[in-house]
Amino acid sequence: MASRLELVIFVRITAVTSFVARDTKASELSTKDKVKRVVIGILKTIGLLANLYIFVVSLDLLSTAFQLLGGRATGDVFSNDSLLANPVVGVMIGILTTVLVQSSSTSSSIVVAMIAANIIPVREAIPIIMGCNVGTSVTNTIVAMTQIGNKNEFRRAFAGATIHDMFNWLTVIVLLAIEVLSSKFVP
Repeated sequence: MASRLELVIFVRITAVTSFVARDTKASELSTKDKVKRVVIGILKTIGLLANLYIFVVSLDLLSTAFQLLGGRATGDVFSNDSLLANPVVGVMIGILTTVLVQSSSTSSSIVVAMIAANIIPVREAIPIIMGCNVGTSVTNTIVAMTQIGNKNEFRRAFAGATIHDMFNWLTVIVLLAIEVLSSKFVP
């Protein structure tokens, strides 16, 4: 499995070679090059659609896996209304999950799969998703700490991480308050 760095390098090299290849005007290309350019465009589109399909299928597979493997035990843990009825606990579960897997997309996908598997209801998943968003704050702070060798870079990196943290926390505080208040009026 390729690492993220290898993937980024591959994408950048592909983008540069695509940019260089497009430097020639279409009127200056031979028929063979025009056909080649069209075929490559069609293959890229098919590849994009195939990857999107694989992503959707993987989410369904994750949902099915939760239903089969988790079964009653997972359902019993998460169906404990006293635990997830408190939205602050949901936010903390989301933060902890994101910190453990180091990916808010992964933790959000897990929560979506749990909703699809009827392990947790949507109303109780909303604070968890908000916590997944806040959990990225820990990741960006860790990344900012890697710049500690250079004082100026560290100041800029930590300032950017702090702004991101404050944005996430303030957004969650405001939206969580609205969610809690609206849930009192809507059954």
